[in-house]
Amino acid sequence: MKAKLQHYLLVLLAVAGGSTLAQAQGTAFNYQGRLVQGGVAVSGSYDFIFTVHDAETDGNALSAPAPVDAVAVSAGQFAVPLDFGAGVFTGAPRWLEIAVRINGGGVHSTLAPRQALLPTPYSIYSATAGSLPSGTVTANQLNTAGPAPAPGQFLSYDGGSFLWADPGVAVGNIWSLSGSSAYYNAGNVGIGTSTPAHRLSVIGGPAWTANGWLGSVELPNGSALGWQANAAGQRFGMGHANTGFYLFRTASNPGNTISPALYDFVVNDIGSVGIGVNAPTAGYRLEVAGSTILRPGNGSVQFGSPNGELGLSMTPNAGNRADLRFDGTTLKLLASAGVSPPSSASGITINAASGNVGIGGSPTPTSKLEVVAQDALSLVGYQPFLTLHDANAGYARSRIQGVNGEIVLEPESFVNGSNPNSSVVIANSGNVSVRSLTIRGGADVAEPFELTSDDIAKGSVVVIDDKHAGKLKLSTRAYDTQVAGIVSGANGINPGISLYQQGALEGGQNVALSGRVYVKADASTGAIKPGDLLTTSSTPGHAMKVSDHSRSQGAILGKAMSGLKDGQGLVLVLVTLQ
Repeated sequence: MKAKLQHYLLVLLAVAGGSTLAQAQGTAFNYQGRLVQGGVAVSGSYDFIFTVHDAETDGNALSAPAPVDAVAVSAGQFAVPLDFGAGVFTGAPRWLEIAVRINGGGVHSTLAPRQALLPTPYSIYSATAGSLPSGTVTANQLNTAGPAPAPGQFLSYDGGSFLWADPGVAVGNIWSLSGSSAYYNAGNVGIGTSTPAHRLSVIGGPAWTANGWLGSVELPNGSALGWQANAAGQRFGMGHANTGFYLFRTASNPGNTISPALYDFVVNDIGSVGIGVNAPTAGYRLEVAGSTILRPGNGSVQFGSPNGELGLSMTPNAGNRADLRFDGTTLKLLASAGVSPPSSASGITINAASGNVGIGGSPTPTSKLEVVAQDALSLVGYQPFLTLHDANAGYARSRIQGVNGEIVLEPESFVNGSNPNSSVVIANSGNVSVRSLTIRGGADVAEPFELTSDDIAKGSVVVIDDKHAGKLKLSTRAYDTQVAGIVSGANGINPGISLYQQGALEGGQNVALSGRVYVKADASTGAIKPGDLLTTSSTPGHAMKVSDHSRSQGAILGKAMSGLKDGQGLVLVLVTLQ
C-alpha cells in the first residue's frame, strides 16, 4: 500500500476523562493526521506503529515502538493518543516514524519521511527554563511578603507565604537566640525524623552503623557527653579517649569547681573491660577494683574481703553462708548457719607453705590430711573422726575416730550402738584391742629364725643347732629330740601370724611352731596315713611316720593330715611339737 500522511499535532492539556488547565501536565498527547493513498483520502480501520527518533533519517530510536490497532480513519482523517514517557522529550529535536497496514493485514509499511514533532507556542517559552543560568534569580524576583532579605537571612514559609527570616529566630519562634547560643524549649527535636517522640530523637546514623544499628550519634575522637553536677557537686559523663570508651564521674565537690575524672567503667580499644580502673590489665577481659556482688537469682555471691581476708562469700536467699578465703598463708573453704563469717573450725584449710590439708580449722596442719574438729555426735566424746558411707550397703556408716590419742576403728554396729564391743582400739602403747581376730593370709603361727644355711627349702624339717646359739639347722637323723619345727611357706601355705621383736629377735626364715603347714616327708620306712604321728628321719630335712614310740618322745613334729604311700613328697601336717 502506498500512502502518504498529511498530519498535524495537537497537544492536549488534559488527561483521559477530562481535566482543567489547573491540573498538572502528564506525558500523553493526541496526534492527528490525514492518510492518503494514490491521492485519495482513505476510510476504514487501520493498524499503526509509532516510534520516536532523534534524527530525520537514520539516528537512534528513543522509544519503544507504540502500536495502536483498529484506528478508525474517515475521509483520511484519524486521531490517536500517544505516550512515550517523560524521558523522551528533553528539549532536543524529535521525529516521529509511522508504520501502517489495513487492520489485521500483513506487514506494516513504514511511511516516509519521518514527521517532525514541533512545539506549541507556550512550550516555546517553557524551553527557556532549562537553559536558565545558575544564580540569575535574584531575591527581589522571588514572590515574598515583605522587602528583600538582609544579609544572613534565609527563605522560610509561614504556611501561606514565603518570607525572609533571621537564622536565630525562625518563623513560629522554633529556635531562639541568647547571645551566640540557640535554644528551643517548645517541644521535641528530631534528627532524621519528622515525628520525634523524645526531647531528642535520632534516626539513622554514621556509615559504620550500616549493619542495621539505628539512632547513632558520632562524636569526634576525644569528645565526651556530660551531665550537670548534682547537689553534691558531682558530674557524670561518657566519652572516648585514645585508649577506649569511658563512663566517668568527678568526686563530690559542692563548690562546683573542676575535679579530676574518676573512670568507673572503661572498654579499651582491644575489648577489655575495667570497672574501677583506668586501664584494664593486658590479657584479661574483665578487671574489677573493689568489692563486687553478684545476684544470680537465688542469693548473692560477693567478691571482696570477707572477714578481712581475700576471697568470696556465697549467701543463698534462705540464709546461711559459705566463704572461700585466703589470708596470705592459709586457703579456707568454710560454711556455717547464719550470715556471719564462718569459723575456721567449720571447714577445710590448706596451708600454702606445706600444702597440708586440715579439717576442722587447723591453720597449720602437720600432715597431708589432719582432722582436728570436735563433734557432739561422737559416741565416745567430743573427738575428731572420719565417717565412711557405704552406698552398696544402704548407706551403712563406719568411722575412724581419735579418742584421747588412741585410734578407734568403728563399724556400723558400733556407730548405731547395736554392738558396743565391735570396735578395734589401737592404744598409745601400740597394743591392739579387738573382740575377735580372724587371720585370712595364712594357716600357721611362725617365728623367724636364723638358719645355718641359706639354701634350706620351704617345708624342710629343722632342729636346734647346738653349736650356734639361737640358730636352727637342717635335720639329718631320725627321732631327733632337738626338732624345732618346719620352714613355713611350702605348697603356697603362708604364715598367718609371724612373731618377732623389732630390733632384737628378727631376721631369718619363718619356722612354723603351730598350725597347719606342708612338710617334706619320706615314706620309705612306712606309708603315711592321716592321723599318724610324724618325726624326723634320716633323710635330711624330711619327716617320717613314727613306728618306734619308745624313741619318739620329745621328737614328734605333729599329726599328718594327708597321706603318702611311698617315696618322697609333701604331707599336710598339724604342727604340735612334743
